[in-house]
Amino acid sequence: MEKIEIKNTKYQKVFDSILQKRPDLTRNFLKITLRKKDIRVNDVKIHENIDVVPNDVITLYIKERELPTIEIVYKDDNIIVANKPQGMEVTKADKVYFNKPCLEDCIPNYWACHRIDMNTGGLVIMAKNQKIFNDICECIKNHLIKKYYMTVVSGKVKAKDNLVDYIEKCSDYVKVYPTNIGNSKIAKTNYRTIKTVDELSLLDIELLTGRTHQIRAQLASHGIYIVGDEKYGDKDINKLYHTKKQQLYAYKIIFDSIPKPYNYLNGKVVEIKPQLLIN
Repeated sequence: MEKIEIKNTKYQKVFDSILQKRPDLTRNFLKITLRKKDIRVNDVKIHENIDVVPNDVITLYIKERELPTIEIVYKDDNIIVANKPQGMEVTKADKVYFNKPCLEDCIPNYWACHRIDMNTGGLVIMAKNQKIFNDICECIKNHLIKKYYMTVVSGKVKAKDNLVDYIEKCSDYVKVYPTNIGNSKIAKTNYRTIKTVDELSLLDIELLTGRTHQIRAQLASHGIYIVGDEKYGDKDINKLYHTKKQQLYAYKIIFDSIPKPYNYLNGKVVEIKPQLLIN
């Protein structure tokens, strides 16, 4: 339980008052808390985001969360590279539930420069301030930072392939087309097969563009299904291998041709060994 006394001289909404005191919360979380009737004003349960006035007291009934410890794989004066666990969102903008912290909650005062899907684990570059964030994002946009993934897929696939398709975002999923249709954007993914064990193949993937769900959706559109992917994968295959974890991990980042003042990173490889069904 937490009490918030209103001291502002102006009228404002309950949510705004709470977020001023608790910027770690989100509006989506407050909407859920409101529906549960866990927000009171002057000891009276409220049913909507009402106005509050000076001397009002907001009581918030929430269970405080525990933040997991995140592995920092690399750190310098400007950036860190964190190993995001599977099942965690990257940014505060993505999360809905307060009791499910995102990567930025766990590593305060750092900005995530790119995203990976909630159920994909692996390396995320985070910047120490807004300027560094903008600079690193520009490097990613200009393909000066290379990102590699490892995944386990069902069946035997080509030794290597360069996939070029077009992806259109539709609410919480994407559609993949062989040609440019509507608002679709080009998606480029290169892969090579590391090895095949029985009916599973281990792929090394280079992500050339960063579209939503790109690797998962693009591979699936070519009949290559990531084991454990509940959205784009094959349900029968997922059931067969009894895995609750999506077999996709962002395992390597290479810094290449980075301009000053970050040129000290050039040639640096940050890499981890993911725990997948095939090692």
